[in-house]
Amino acid sequence: MSNQGKKEVVTGFPKEVSDKLEYYVYRLIDPRNGETFYVGKGKGDRVFQHAQDAKIESNEEDDELSTKLKRIREIHAEGLEVITIIHRHGMKEDTAYEVESALIDAYAGLSNEVGGHGSDYGVMTPQQIIARYRAQEADLKEFLGCLIIKIKPEHVNSKNGNIYEAVRAEWKLNKSLIDNNTVPYVFASIQGVIRGVYKVDRWLLNESTGRILFEGQEATDLRHFIGNAIPAAYRRQGMASPTLYIQ
Repeated sequence: MSNQGKKEVVTGFPKEVSDKLEYYVYRLIDPRNGETFYVGKGKGDRVFQHAQDAKIESNEEDDELSTKLKRIREIHAEGLEVITIIHRHGMKEDTAYEVESALIDAYAGLSNEVGGHGSDYGVMTPQQIIARYRAQEADLKEFLGCLIIKIKPEHVNSKNGNIYEAVRAEWKLNKSLIDNNTVPYVFASIQGVIRGVYKVDRWLLNESTGRILFEGQEATDLRHFIGNAIPAAYRRQGMASPTLYIQ
């Protein structure tokens, strides 16, 4: 059988190419349906590392594997390869962060575990932009050690507009929270603006995912913070983590 028309599978860049790429931003695409399922940035052979990781035998149970690796393993099981697209290259790291963030905003349903860097500067309507930049900055000095958790509008929409259900969901946090309950309040931030404040009754561990969630109630005595912008220190571009301790 002729191999004419069959594309060569590239598993790494030649060194002379890699040396010239600098930082780049890429997409991983499922060949079965053409769907983009991951956006990332990197240098060297980073874009190929995900497929390599998926081929490594692991003792992890299926529900402990990332959504991204599960998807890649499903693709490989059908004898196919992930399609990779390099969107921009030859960038410095800070520029690559911005391009990555914009692409994450552009593709819904990605398996990225966190939003893009600078996600508070992401997709907004003109009305949301005005509300954001007119908002008075919250003074949170009395709440050192408490958490600001950034949630996306689409996450809230998936919970029928319930901010509490969106913000209490599972996060990568230190499991010591469960034993000593050292974080009594959570400030829910959407696009840099506080949209909810909750008093934590207890922190819980989801055994199947290893992630932390909380049970609590609206802190009605702190409702005056709603509509205020989170402090500028927590809105800096380049802060990718959705969970930020007030300090």
